[in-house]
Amino acid sequence: NNLDFLVIAASVLEIGVELWDLSLSSTQSGSSAAHLRIMRTMRLVRALRGIRVIRLLRYVSALRTLVFSIVSTMGSLMWTLVLLQLLFYSFGVILTQIVSDHCRFEAITKRDDSNAIPECSEELLVRFWKNVPESMCTLLLAISGGLSWNDAFRPLRDVSALAVVLFILYIILTVFAVLNVVTGVFCNTAIEYAQSDKDIAIMKQMHKHEAQVQSLREIFSEINNGNTTVVSLNQLKEALQ
Repeated sequence: NNLDFLVIAASVLEIGVELWDLSLSSTQSGSSAAHLRIMRTMRLVRALRGIRVIRLLRYVSALRTLVFSIVSTMGSLMWTLVLLQLLFYSFGVILTQIVSDHCRFEAITKRDDSNAIPECSEELLVRFWKNVPESMCTLLLAISGGLSWNDAFRPLRDVSALAVVLFILYIILTVFAVLNVVTGVFCNTAIEYAQSDKDIAIMKQMHKHEAQVQSLREIFSEINNGNTTVVSLNQLKEALQ
């Protein structure tokens, strides 16, 4: 099939490049670095041979159902990432602005200069809420287990009550609403695909059975010369000779 052709073509191409590299290496001494890069690239092509394990999906129905159920959720996963990205950005911008205003107020109070550059004395504020990308990363880690959200929440308590409310609202919205709904959608999609896969297998089996019955009918119609509903033993022996 196409997969075997791709693997064989990659192997032939790799052998050809190796022979070409050996011929050039014997005549030129300064091109070894370029040849090494080519060889590394061609060795990666060998990884395509491992793709042949996909053939197992034809014979192991449980594995096939699991793999294709995961693949069927890729569309939902993409839109989930878009939704989470919007949440990260929205809350990240607001929280970063609140922290930046707090740091600016501290700098103005400390230096008695209205044009003072914002400067935070709190290390955790700088670590988690320094800018929008850092805030978005903090929000992602807070709901994915990479960071205890209490560590990011604690420094906000000294900044503003609004920041505290917004962060708690973000946790409630994402953990108790978005992620649970997304999990339900993923499970429903996977279950629907698994059910459809079983239905497809049943339909294929039914079509196969109908084809076998039709073939047997044609055979017995050829044997039955008298156009009766019963095939005699003599007619069967004549057909088998």
